[in-house]
Amino acid sequence: MKIVYIFGKYSGPEQQLNIQQAEEAARYLWAKNIPCITPHLNTREFDGVAEYNTFLIGYIEILKRCDIALGLPGWDKSPGARTEHMVAIEEGIPVVYNFKGLEEAIADYDRYKMAAISMSLRGRHLAEISSHQSKIL
Repeated sequence: MKIVYIFGKYSGPEQQLNIQQAEEAARYLWAKNIPCITPHLNTREFDGVAEYNTFLIGYIEILKRCDIALGLPGWDKSPGARTEHMVAIEEGIPVVYNFKGLEEAIADYDRYKMAAISMSLRGRHLAEISSHQSKIL
């Protein structure tokens, strides 16, 4: 059984809509017997309980233990969600952006996982090349 991490925009003027969107995604997954973690719901309205980075670091640790990451529409408008996206890619966790992609990733997990690892390794290789080139110049 694969565990899905749902990430997306949380705060801002549309915070309640963002939470609702995440809740709808989580309900859809659970109704399909797909377990998921939804940070939007886990620490809903916890503003002020801890520093922002405490939540982000904690959720990154949870993300690293998940099998697949699902990006909600608008995730790219959120610095925190962009960080989660980057970490998933760096960790070789398959990232999908809709339910169809998620169902395909679950059904053909090994192929998606290998593609994600390949992307992660390519990113690391490019970073090493870039670092090496900057030292030469």
